[in-house]
Amino acid sequence: MAEVRITHNAVAGFQRVLCPASSPSDAYRELRRMCRAAHYTDRAPAWLRRVHAGNDGYLLLDGEAAALPIRRGRAVACLVNPSSNRAAR
Repeated sequence: MAEVRITHNAVAGFQRVLCPASSPSDAYRELRRMCRAAHYTDRAPAWLRRVHAGNDGYLLLDGEAAALPIRRGRAVACLVNPSSNRAAR
């Protein structure tokens, strides 16, 4: 997959739930690092309750602990798997 642009909304969601002690710039760097190791799929993860029809696919972070919906090459949000134990580390 080509390089994905990470939006402010995706960083804010990631920081709020997965990296609350981090600064926004540290959260961005961590999210960027995790994106490099993420798995891309064109299907929404089974745990996602609502799916936006405009999503091109999803980057699944850390074994589906979170998903980044991708629209036109941009990660537009960070959605955390409710069964993940990674929330608010």
